Amino acid sequence: MNSGKPQPRYAAIFLITEAFAQRLSGAWGRHPLLGRMYLPAYRAGTEKVAQLRRDYPAERVLPVLYGCHGAVDIQTVDLILSGQNGKRPA
Repeated sequence: MNSGKPQPRYAAIFLITEAFAQRLSGAWGRHPLLGRMYLPAYRAGTEKVAQLRRDYPAERVLPVLYGCHGAVDIQTVDLILSGQNGKRPA
């Protein structure tokens, strides 16, 4: 349970700035509906991007991540990179 105090250790765990760690563990983390989802969602996205960066060269994955091939999410990014959606990234 979040005590309501900023948790600086999140900065090291999630490789984020101290200010962003304070937001995730502070006011944002105390939101009654979304608060418990922020850190797990951020971590899942961070791990997914790290894996994609290991699996694909930058010139292939970065345009997809930045929306140059349409909107993507954690699921559809794999379809676009594999070409299963009919669009093959350059």
